[in-house]
Amino acid sequence: MSSSATTLAGQKRLAELFGKTRLIGAVTLLTALVPIIATSGVFFVDIPNHLFRISLVSRIFHQGWEPQFFQLREALYPNMAMDVATGLLTTIISPSAALLTFLCGTVVLYFASTVYWRRSLGQKTDAPIYIFILLILYSEPLYWGLINYLFGLALMHFGMASLMRQESHPSRLFPTTQALLLTVLCLSSIFPVLLYIAFCAGMALESLRSASGSERITVLARLIRQHLPSAVVVIALVGIMDPGQAGATEWNFWRKFTGLFSTAKTTPVLPEYLLSIVVLCCLIWLVRQRGLIASRPARAGLLACCLLYLVLPDQLQSVHLVDRRLVPAIAGFVLVLIRDAKPGATCSPVPLIRCLSLVIGIKTVVLVQVWSPLAEIQASYRTIAAAIPSGASVIFVPPLDKEQEGAIVRTQSYLKHLLHLEPTSPATAHLNVHYFHLYLAELSGKDINSPQVFTNLAVKIRTESFALPDLVMARDLEDLSSRLQLSHLGPETYAISHVALENFLPSRVSADVLVRSGTVTLYLVRPDEPDYMSNAAPPTSP
Repeated sequence: MSSSATTLAGQKRLAELFGKTRLIGAVTLLTALVPIIATSGVFFVDIPNHLFRISLVSRIFHQGWEPQFFQLREALYPNMAMDVATGLLTTIISPSAALLTFLCGTVVLYFASTVYWRRSLGQKTDAPIYIFILLILYSEPLYWGLINYLFGLALMHFGMASLMRQESHPSRLFPTTQALLLTVLCLSSIFPVLLYIAFCAGMALESLRSASGSERITVLARLIRQHLPSAVVVIALVGIMDPGQAGATEWNFWRKFTGLFSTAKTTPVLPEYLLSIVVLCCLIWLVRQRGLIASRPARAGLLACCLLYLVLPDQLQSVHLVDRRLVPAIAGFVLVLIRDAKPGATCSPVPLIRCLSLVIGIKTVVLVQVWSPLAEIQASYRTIAAAIPSGASVIFVPPLDKEQEGAIVRTQSYLKHLLHLEPTSPATAHLNVHYFHLYLAELSGKDINSPQVFTNLAVKIRTESFALPDLVMARDLEDLSSRLQLSHLGPETYAISHVALENFLPSRVSADVLVRSGTVTLYLVRPDEPDYMSNAAPPTSP
């Protein structure tokens, strides 16, 4: 047998294997769940903070506990999905197990909703589509731990499927069911709601544009009947919900550009941008090969979502990375609208599957490389957390050099570690992983005052007797010293520090070493003079 015949036979066997969609679907879903289960999800940036908050809420509800620093937020607010679900689950399982269950359930729901949307359009989900779902899921929103957003995105897929089905198979129940779905979406995350509104607006404008003059009034009346209940619900909820925070709004061109490559980017290390470009190129290639099933209104809706990304600021009322979370969602929309492979197609999917599998392999190595120091750091935090009592005030000091290296130098250093299969150092991990919330996972259940605890969700600060400095934003050691000099630390403050903190404290403030574990030290910081804090200047940002 010739080599070409052998190659064709091998590709045919691979194609037959990849044609077993249920098997491929199960394998990709399992691949998505394994890293989450293996780490309990705590290596995603915000998950330790969520665990801390869920543990607080559980003790308040189920044990009648009255914390010193926190109280429940008695209001409707975005991002309620996780708090409600885990609040119910903690009646039978621990807070950490409840959070892991919700996280895994969100992943399963995302897979299921994407497959359902394709099926509602009459399209099957084959091996390349399943692999793309996995890669799109493992994008920046998951890295940052935006689980409520991903949960809302999965629910929105069901809403999108119903919206597009309404074009060809109108239902009288559509206005009611969509209004109910938008209610849940608003209380899960506001950003899937923005995407849904943009998609509806694009479809509506295209429907009105393509209608003749006499038909436009009829089309407009139909659109009003379909979407008025949902619009009323959204406007009412936005008006009464407590956003929980307020601040600056900022539009940044450079971050807008790099946000285009947030798909399939699970860590902030720069080589992952290259993987994102590869995945997007593969997605574009598949679109060119198969085409899109979308009608003109649906394509207009997709374009409206792209315009929303361009218009939305990078920072909205102090909520960071607002626009970057939209790009993977839009890539997911495109994936849903890709046609099935044509029977007898001359272009085999095997090369594409091999390329995407290689990307998954590289991402696996990157995740192991980046996460490996976190297990050691987590063990140090566990040792240190045992010495911190409930009711303490805690600050966190990250590892800092005299001057942070530039992006190119950091990339070269990272690639050197990667090629030699060496774990990254804790200092590099701080830059690459942003693990400054990780210690909260070990302090979950304790009533502590810390600037790293979210206070815009289920709980809020009960009282602020003194402000604590947020030192994770320090650029270098000089900036760290400046922030500490201008801070009002209180009578006793516990400091979890990766640097020799005693060298940077203000005069008349001492630091006693309580515990050392690995590269982390626990200090007890207090004034040398009893009346020092009463005479201290009020907290000021440097």
